[in-house]
Amino acid sequence: QVQYPGVSDSIGSDLALVRPIALRMFNLSSRETEKYFREVAEKLMEETDYCLELKRSEAVTAACRHLPGVRFPSYYPQWSSERILTMDWMEGVHLGEFVKGHFSREEGDRLGQTLWDFYMYQIHQLRLVHADPHPGNIFALSNNVICLIDFGMVGVVDRKTRDDFVDLLDSIVHQNEIQASEVLLKLTYWDEEPD
Repeated sequence: QVQYPGVSDSIGSDLALVRPIALRMFNLSSRETEKYFREVAEKLMEETDYCLELKRSEAVTAACRHLPGVRFPSYYPQWSSERILTMDWMEGVHLGEFVKGHFSREEGDRLGQTLWDFYMYQIHQLRLVHADPHPGNIFALSNNVICLIDFGMVGVVDRKTRDDFVDLLDSIVHQNEIQASEVLLKLTYWDEEPD
């Protein structure tokens, strides 16, 4: 993985262009979105730090390698740098492409369960979460195995957020809309007071 020159330099100017459009599209106030844009900028800067990504990739891979049905590439620090991340080439199909093809219900269930187990293990055991789970970062390999890459964006899950997340899942399973609404309000960063 090689980083294009100037990517980190363009983040601030790109967000400055997007911000007024987002505020107008979603009818938001600048005040209530300030912390979100700041967090997005910080996370995007983290994404450009390949030394940090290498450390995270090795740590998550070591912690999750025992999970059934999950594989990760090996990483090579000796051939990596601030703008180059070297890892194994993994033969597979991007999850976005895989789901467009033909597969059995059993295969789909197994892959879905594997992803669920991977994310639940991170949240409940590691108190971390792979925060860039788009289908291009997840590959379906042979024998119903998935491979995950791109640990440049990893979120830390504090105990309160984890507990709220468990409450949200409970409210969904029990179809308790009032509880779900209350938990969603607790999980958001939006101000409750109208402007």
